[in-house]
Amino acid sequence: MITGVALPAWKRFNTRFINPETLNLLNEGNEAQYNAYIKSFGDIIKGKYVLGNIDGYLPDDTAHVDPALSVAQIDAEKGRRPSDRLFSLLRIDTSGRGKFHSLDESFLEIDRGYARGFYLQVKKDVQMPLVEFISATQENSILVHHDLIILEPETHLVLLRIVEGCSGSMVVDSVEVYAGRDSRLEYITLNKSGNGAFYATIKQAEISGHARVDWYNVDLYESHTAMSTRSTLMGQGAESGMTGIVISKGESQKDISYETFHRAPDTSTAVYVRAALMDSSRITYRALTHIASGSRRAKVEQAEKSITLGEKARFDGIPSLWIDEDDVIASHSVSSGMVDEQTMFYLKSRGIPHKQAEKLVTEGFIASMLNKEPVSLLKGFY
Repeated sequence: MITGVALPAWKRFNTRFINPETLNLLNEGNEAQYNAYIKSFGDIIKGKYVLGNIDGYLPDDTAHVDPALSVAQIDAEKGRRPSDRLFSLLRIDTSGRGKFHSLDESFLEIDRGYARGFYLQVKKDVQMPLVEFISATQENSILVHHDLIILEPETHLVLLRIVEGCSGSMVVDSVEVYAGRDSRLEYITLNKSGNGAFYATIKQAEISGHARVDWYNVDLYESHTAMSTRSTLMGQGAESGMTGIVISKGESQKDISYETFHRAPDTSTAVYVRAALMDSSRITYRALTHIASGSRRAKVEQAEKSITLGEKARFDGIPSLWIDEDDVIASHSVSSGMVDEQTMFYLKSRGIPHKQAEKLVTEGFIASMLNKEPVSLLKGFY
């Protein structure tokens, strides 16, 4: 296991720290909690498909599930594994380890033993977005969720994932995606977990020829977050986009990793991240792209911008390109700086309090990305 003084707490995490009382609270959601949670959003979800709830529970009334989807439940603890592909993308291997890998084997150990969630097979285009709710409703509890998504060739799916954890809770959340030829997936996650919560997520996709998977990760709250998002482009013309929008507050620590692996010609990836840091929070951002030999004409772009509003806030950016092919176009950039003092002075001179001025600057910095489709679908949830 990776250890070190400079590493965040989750880097040194070990399952022995989970006491029996906490394990007893694992996946304690029920239908009543689900119905109450959905009701709280009212008309926001009306007209969208609601897939599941806080513990992988699928309501008996499945009329809201589009017939283009084949849905089955996953319950690793009870041995319910609808597909042999379950957990196959989350194997530990040398290409996914080392200093660029943001999660260690402890989370995968919990995932394999306790995960609940859904197996989704997309057979035709799903016309409206799916909405999935994952919520740790009890303090000091663990929720382990896992989704496996298989897109048949020439299909399209938009999925919104709303994650919420209360104080002291831990949400371990994994996603595996197999995108068939000429398919398209837009996967949007909003982490709403608050102060004292811990959100650990691993998302991985294997992308076939001329298919595209776009990951959108939005994290605007005070939780500690460990996030690893990974795309492997296996077929000619495969594409992947990764967009991150982060606001860190209080004493939160967020370790964010984006990894793309090019294994075929004419593939392309783009990683765009914007982050704002307040108070004494900390963000560690890593972007790794590996272009293997034979991936001719691959195109890669990494771009990250961050602003710091707190004197004790800290941002560490680590962009990396590993290129084993000559005929490629690749670029990466990271920029970070304090908020312009003249801007703050102007706002405060107009009678705007300091905290409110900081909020205005932060919202202006990320608004352009929040308002773009399909991220704009999250409006009303945060």
